[in-house]
Amino acid sequence: MNKSIIFSGACLIAGTTIGATVLVLIGAVVGYNFAQVLALYVCAWLLMTITGLMMAEVCIKMPAGHSFLSLIGHYWGDFGKWAMSFVFYLLMFFLLCSYLNILGHNSQGSFEKLGFHYSADVWIGLWVLVLTILMMIGRHILQELNAGFVVIMLIGFVVLYVIIMPHCHFSNLMHLQETYSMTVEGPMSLLFLINAFGFHIIIPTVRNSLGEDNLGGIYQIIWLGAIIPLILYLLWYVVSISLLPIEFINSNATQIPLERWGLLITDTIKQVSDSNIIYFALVLLHFTFVLTSIIGISLALYDLIADFFQTRGIKQIHALLVTLSLVPSYLFVHFETKGIRAFLYYAGVLVILLNVILPALLLAQERSNRPYMKFYQAVPTWLIYIVIILGIALFYIQLIDLK
Repeated sequence: MNKSIIFSGACLIAGTTIGATVLVLIGAVVGYNFAQVLALYVCAWLLMTITGLMMAEVCIKMPAGHSFLSLIGHYWGDFGKWAMSFVFYLLMFFLLCSYLNILGHNSQGSFEKLGFHYSADVWIGLWVLVLTILMMIGRHILQELNAGFVVIMLIGFVVLYVIIMPHCHFSNLMHLQETYSMTVEGPMSLLFLINAFGFHIIIPTVRNSLGEDNLGGIYQIIWLGAIIPLILYLLWYVVSISLLPIEFINSNATQIPLERWGLLITDTIKQVSDSNIIYFALVLLHFTFVLTSIIGISLALYDLIADFFQTRGIKQIHALLVTLSLVPSYLFVHFETKGIRAFLYYAGVLVILLNVILPALLLAQERSNRPYMKFYQAVPTWLIYIVIILGIALFYIQLIDLK
């Protein structure tokens, strides 16, 4: 299989997964010892990777050119198709709104230092205009750009890690005190981490890019694309814990609001290094974290809308599909931001439903309906039913937490 196809697909998986949440993930796991933190990260990663493989198997059993709309319709009929696809659209739409909002404020803060004094709304509009033009030229442009951003992200992180390593106290990792219980607070921490490993919305897009001759490569793409976020998340955790005073971590860290952890860690890095290179690397990381997620969500929205047009017999006009993929989110961000926060409050429930339970249910039905199609099986059948049970339990815990 062409290595460039594997690399591009893996970058789509990794880029869609890694978002702005990477900066605040440590806030979800303070209060545990290092072994427990590793267990939480690995369990969340493994669950999402397995369900990603399940969704990939469902996708490759269907011809290219499908999104969740026709995919779910094949198994659950018209009602299931429209209901679940609408929920998928809402999740992608509001995630895109959230990331555009973050990108606008990041741009405002970063470019003000260079003398460009524009509001966040202006920067959001400029970014949407650029992305729209690039997608108009061709979807492959965004995929290549995404791969470039992922490479920049990895290089930026390596540079950051190498420069600040002399300032790190890695012994902190061995002296973390356990203030939270894995059986009491552990499930909620796990649920937060599960959200940070989600990439399932981009799987139909990755499958479509493979055509019909390279289907077996999708599992390799998912494993490679999923391992990159795990490594980056763990390295960010190690760096963060190693830079902060161990007395603070073991006493006051659990009192810090989740949303403040990103600023706390980046400010700490700037203080201990006092380097322009570090500042530049942090700016690059901030932008690449957000831009790669925006590109992945935009491509997934394009495929969903195109599938809707095809299902309804509407002529697919590329320019219109591009516009509908990006512009509505920009307009929503411009006129309304409270709705974004309100919807994202429930996003955790949707992630469990769409990224854990749904892939397992669809694959269970696929294997039941067509047991003779044993090619490209991603996971054993018994594991599918374990994931369904686990997904229902996590869904219930998430619902209880909302109350």
